[in-house]
Amino acid sequence: MIWLLLWACGACGPSGPTPSGGPEPTQRVLRSEQPSGSIDGGRYTDGTRPFSIAVPDGWRAQIGTIDDPRRVRLHDPATRTEVRVYVYAVDVVEPRPRDGCTWTFSTTGGFRALPGVDEVQAATCTPDDPDEERIFAYVLIRSGWLWQVEVHAPSHDMTGNKAIGEGVLRSLRW
Repeated sequence: MIWLLLWACGACGPSGPTPSGGPEPTQRVLRSEQPSGSIDGGRYTDGTRPFSIAVPDGWRAQIGTIDDPRRVRLHDPATRTEVRVYVYAVDVVEPRPRDGCTWTFSTTGGFRALPGVDEVQAATCTPDDPDEERIFAYVLIRSGWLWQVEVHAPSHDMTGNKAIGEGVLRSLRW
């Protein structure tokens, strides 16, 4: 019984201030603000993941941080079409849940939007509000990572905007 008491108290540790050189117990580790990649010559190239994608003329790019699954967001102000690239540690190959949107369609196969990729899970996220954008996602495993590549197509010309976004996806280089 004494050994149990000594063992339990040994985990308590000393009270008082932390010895110099160590972090304070309440100190938080901040996420890195280092960008996930850079744009050079009209292409976003990721700094830690093996891919790049073209940034078309007139489009805007928002680069994520190295700690963020969203690596880059490309946006066309004229059509409001977006392309987003997410990278996760490999787990279940299925689209990530979205607020205000339900994955209503999913199939697996090869798709023209991602040339050179044999097997992709394609899924469509239908918004709760019919006036909101529809999300067309392609989920695959490549280079040891789970990739979710998305086209966000506004409802005013969903088919045309999807085609515009898929044109950008075809510029992906692995």
